[in-house]
Amino acid sequence: MTESSAAFSLAAMTSIISDHPIALITPSGPSTYRQLAAPIILATLLDWLEQRAGGFYGGEAITQLEHALQCAELALEHGASASLISAALLHDIGHLADGETDETYPHGELASALLSQLFGPAVIEPVRMHVEAKRYLCAADPLYWSGLSPASRRSLEWQGGPYTAEQADIFIRQPYADDAVQLRLWDDAAKQRDKVTLPLAHFVAIMQEVMIAPHASGADMNVDMHADLHSNMNTDVDTHEYDA
Repeated sequence: MTESSAAFSLAAMTSIISDHPIALITPSGPSTYRQLAAPIILATLLDWLEQRAGGFYGGEAITQLEHALQCAELALEHGASASLISAALLHDIGHLADGETDETYPHGELASALLSQLFGPAVIEPVRMHVEAKRYLCAADPLYWSGLSPASRRSLEWQGGPYTAEQADIFIRQPYADDAVQLRLWDDAAKQRDKVTLPLAHFVAIMQEVMIAPHASGADMNVDMHADLHSNMNTDVDTHEYDA
């Protein structure tokens, strides 16, 4: 991020924070949320995806893992970069953290903190901003809200509601905001029951292409994942329902 864009983002945050106890637009540098969450390594990330992602997603009729795979596959089908495909796979990883409470610790911010030592801003920033992108789209597209699922409409209320025109303009000027909006659209569409997708291992290979210092993070470990996504499910996993 350039010095001028960082200053702009800081000004944006300052102008909006008075309306929201939690700063929903923040500079791309370290934030309060990032200071509170310890970054994870690849082994932990893979363990969470394999062992914790069997709970239902946001009141929808699919699991967290099914949602992640559908979202990543949509990014792949649309010719997205490896970074944006990785962001699509991992955008809700904050929901799998111990003691995660989305209403007090926005899951986009939490996810960006957890992933901060594994990926650069091309992955981190769309993940961080994908919740705010929903607020942006509600302001930018009059038909967007009507297409949201009931669970996503409910979560929008405590996420701050639609942006004003001024807030939407500030948001979309930020670096990686366009990627966050595209990720949000895939996020909204990735809720199909019984949809067959490519296996998790396919997207882990893409993810490893854009990792920072992958060997230091454990990316050279032997990853043995089943081709059938359902075989990755642990029947004893937490079935807490997360908010989109």
